[in-house]
Amino acid sequence: MALNAARTCDGDPAGTATCTPAELVAVEHRPIPHSSWPSEDPVRKQVDYLGELIADQAARVAGRSLDDATFIITTTSLSHAFQAWPLLVDRLVGTIERRLGVRPNGLLQVYLCTGWAFALRACARHSRSGTVVITIADVDFHDLDHLREHPLIGKQGYGLTTLVFELPADGDLACSVDGPFKNNGFKELILALRTRQREADTARTFVPFLKQELRRIVEASLGRERLGANLHHRIGHCFGSDPWIGVIDWLSHDSPCLPQRVLVGGFAYTGYIAHAEIAIPEHVRFEIHDREERQPTLRCLSEPVTPVEG
Repeated sequence: MALNAARTCDGDPAGTATCTPAELVAVEHRPIPHSSWPSEDPVRKQVDYLGELIADQAARVAGRSLDDATFIITTTSLSHAFQAWPLLVDRLVGTIERRLGVRPNGLLQVYLCTGWAFALRACARHSRSGTVVITIADVDFHDLDHLREHPLIGKQGYGLTTLVFELPADGDLACSVDGPFKNNGFKELILALRTRQREADTARTFVPFLKQELRRIVEASLGRERLGANLHHRIGHCFGSDPWIGVIDWLSHDSPCLPQRVLVGGFAYTGYIAHAEIAIPEHVRFEIHDREERQPTLRCLSEPVTPVEG
């Protein structure tokens, strides 16, 4: 599956006008704090545990749609051992397949926090399935101090986010990826999102969670009232999961009238950027798994919420 960077949608120099957004059917985020991750265990055992968590979340969020979906795992912070030892990737996808009955189509690490967009575009261009399941998996295998806080981004948070999308039938997707921009990824993302805001009728714009110094730049450029909440003070920067956690927070606390369209964007330390227009249907299902012992129930704004014990 080729993952080629492109500044705009195919055949659309403006980057937005003729493209159709992917529809977000379901989304769930599960935080995985350092204190709950078995970093002292051998790497192979950690890989097995991660595979079980990914499989369980994918089954809960995607259900039977996995049978016909393209299933991609993306990551920023997984151990570089996955790049050096292909057997670890085989072990991870093998564990998922044994537990889930479905084998992921790939693990995408090179694009870091923007991997979800590269995966989405690749599936729109090359996959025969109209359903895409993406799990953003970020855990700290080695319990390294420098992975807890970044000098520019600040505190970092870890966890799993699984997204289920339905792609437009024509494959002409309102999702752009570009880069790498040396030392300019953040600026290029803000400029691209500002252009999309002018040209697209969207309810909110969701960006990475940032320290206040950087957040003020985002608010001045994109408009504070048009942005989703900045949850950095609560959970830190959660890599590629940030904009999707923002979407869940918006759905949970604002109870917006649906359907709506939103903008999501992200940038990688290496200079890649990604931004997309996403359709949020009335039947979208969402949840944050905020308690380790609890099995979450995905909610839908068009249905009553079922209380969960515990």
